[in-house]
Amino acid sequence: MASLIDLHTHTSYSSPCSHMTAGELIEAAIEAGLDGVAVTEHRVIEGAEVAQDLARRKYGFPVFCGVEAQATIFGDVLVFGCYQDFWPRIPWPDLKQIVAEDGGVLIPAHPFRHWDRLALWNYLEEQGLPLNGRLAQIGF
Repeated sequence: MASLIDLHTHTSYSSPCSHMTAGELIEAAIEAGLDGVAVTEHRVIEGAEVAQDLARRKYGFPVFCGVEAQATIFGDVLVFGCYQDFWPRIPWPDLKQIVAEDGGVLIPAHPFRHWDRLALWNYLEEQGLPLNGRLAQIGF
C-alpha cells in the first residue's frame, strides 16, 4: 500500500516563507489525510528536528528531516539523509560530495524557478541528455 508523504514543507521555526508552526503543519497534514511530511527548512536542519520531536511526542505522526540547500547550479535542492546545515549558494560539486559521503539523496526542489530556471536543463544537456530547445524559447 502506497503512502502519501509531502517531501517539501517548511515551518516558521527557521523558514521565513512559512507562517505555520510545527504543530500547525502537522495538524494540517493529518487533516489533509497525509501519511507523513518531510520538513525541509532553508539551509538548516534544526527546525526539522524540532518538528520531528514534536510529532513523535504529541501526535505519533511521521515527520522526516531534510534541508533545502541552495546550490549554485540547481538553485534550491532538497537534501535527505545528510543531517547538517548548508551555507548559502553552496557550490554544486561540494554539495554533491558532502551528501554522497553521508549516503544521502539530492532532489531539485523547483528546478525551473527564478533566475536559474534553465540551470537543470543546461546541466542535463551537458551530460548528454539533449532536450528540445524550443521549450526553453517559449519560457518553459
